[in-house]
Amino acid sequence: MEQRTLPYISICIPTYKNVSFLKRLLDSISIQTYRDYEVIISDDSPDNSVEKLVTSYKDKIAHIVYLSNSTPRGMPDNWNHAIAKSKGEWKKIMHDDDWFADEESLSLFAQAAQQSKASFIFSNYINKNLENARTKHVVFPRFKLASLERVPLLLMSGNLIGPPSVTMVHQKVLAKYNPQLHWLVDIDYYIQILLKKNEVVHINKELVYIGVNQEQITKAVKNNPAIEIGEAKKLLDLYGNEWLRDIRVYDGWWRLFRNMKIKSYDQLVFFGGKDWPNILKQMLHHQQGIPASLLKKGIFSKLFMVSSYLRQLNNIKSIKAK
Repeated sequence: MEQRTLPYISICIPTYKNVSFLKRLLDSISIQTYRDYEVIISDDSPDNSVEKLVTSYKDKIAHIVYLSNSTPRGMPDNWNHAIAKSKGEWKKIMHDDDWFADEESLSLFAQAAQQSKASFIFSNYINKNLENARTKHVVFPRFKLASLERVPLLLMSGNLIGPPSVTMVHQKVLAKYNPQLHWLVDIDYYIQILLKKNEVVHINKELVYIGVNQEQITKAVKNNPAIEIGEAKKLLDLYGNEWLRDIRVYDGWWRLFRNMKIKSYDQLVFFGGKDWPNILKQMLHHQQGIPASLLKKGIFSKLFMVSSYLRQLNNIKSIKAK
């Protein structure tokens, strides 16, 4: 039997200056009991601080590769670059402010890959606030996995899978992070994978800490209608209107309009461009007739959403696949 020489897992780390965070991640990698891996670091930093740190780990991590980007790639192109330069059968992206929960984390990812026919694997995780050390355990509701596989656009209503660092993807999966996106870049990536009917496995254990801090890109774009509405429209144009037939996807758009305080079609055009489908125009019209004091209350908002959906049911059923 021919012995495999390439690593089974490539841990792909896009970096930018965060040396102290990266050190914590590399420490968590160096203690993993599973050893059939390589580490690929793609660095956008303007200095050599990351390179110096990586050099100090040559004796702790057997296969570690440092790549310096003379012209910063930015997120998420740097993510794609790290993955493209890796050789492993499985690609395990890790952001530099995240880290493995314990020494068995990578082993459990490897076991899930070896014991299934999956092409996409993800785990539960722990959000850890880097400013006050508060933690939040995030457990995926496994009963929703079948629904996600049938209707990947449900992720537009909320990222049930989690950040990229909790995932691992087989090399045969032809998906890339879209450099035109920031807020929905991981959502779009997961949708690409799910639409191709790749088999998915969920690991029901928290295997990764996700570092939460004020400098993260999500802090800069969250609740910004120019970003959230604009990127949602890009995905709508990309994947088609037919997913609006599912009331849960419809509800996701309802909540997006409500949360972004969209009051007019002119605002939609301003934030997301032209050519909005009539279904969403009517949805906005329905919201315009609801007092703001009621629309912001969850139970009432849900009832109004259902009423809006039912009023448009004939038009919704007539939406054709793209």
